[in-house]
Amino acid sequence: MAAKQERHPKRGCLNVTPGGWMPTDQKIIRRFVNHLKKKVREDPKPLIQSIQDLKDMVEDPENKMMFANCQLMFTLSPYYSGGEEDQVKTFDEFLKLLNEIMITAPTYTATPSADGPQPTGLIAF
Repeated sequence: MAAKQERHPKRGCLNVTPGGWMPTDQKIIRRFVNHLKKKVREDPKPLIQSIQDLKDMVEDPENKMMFANCQLMFTLSPYYSGGEEDQVKTFDEFLKLLNEIMITAPTYTATPSADGPQPTGLIAF
């Protein structure tokens, strides 16, 4: 059975995610992001080479606009609206979270919701 199609309360558009593979329930996404942030805080790891290369490229002085735009996208993003703690606030934090995703085997769980079980694994940015 297909999930119920709801409209976003403020924007009026359909409340779906790109590709349709992420849960539409923002609480589930916030829970995942907060879990990931806690994991990174409690057990920080060095960046893998590809993430470090991305960081170096963006932070290169010759790419000032790229760095400014990367910082700006976290400031302007309306995506997470559950509260300050849910937001990915900086490019550096994003890299640490992305690094954790890249070095952790994917998990899959289903979280109960009014529309039936929602997938909760493989959620990312």
